Amino acid sequence: MNPNLIRQIKQMQEEIQKVQKDIENTIFTFSSGGIVTVEMSGNKEIQKIIISDEFELKTKEDKELLADMITVAARNAVNEINKIMQNKLSKYAPYLNQTGMF
Repeated sequence: MNPNLIRQIKQMQEEIQKVQKDIENTIFTFSSGGIVTVEMSGNKEIQKIIISDEFELKTKEDKELLADMITVAARNAVNEINKIMQNKLSKYAPYLNQTGMF
């Protein structure tokens, strides 16, 4: 294999790892209806769930609604982080396809 190509591949791998690490070390904030806010790290670990003081649990339905809002906010957070990761790494896809690594 061409030594220059090997060097380029190693450099690209380092760049990809740096992008992944940067995203993993970032805290993202996502909201669901302004009632629930989820803070999630780029490696998809929930750091904090914040519930607005304006939301009051009065009925069983309120409790179910709150649970649904937390679920939606967390799901949206995971989906957005996946999109961010995909967008940041997409520039490397053509090169990986050419080298047979992708």
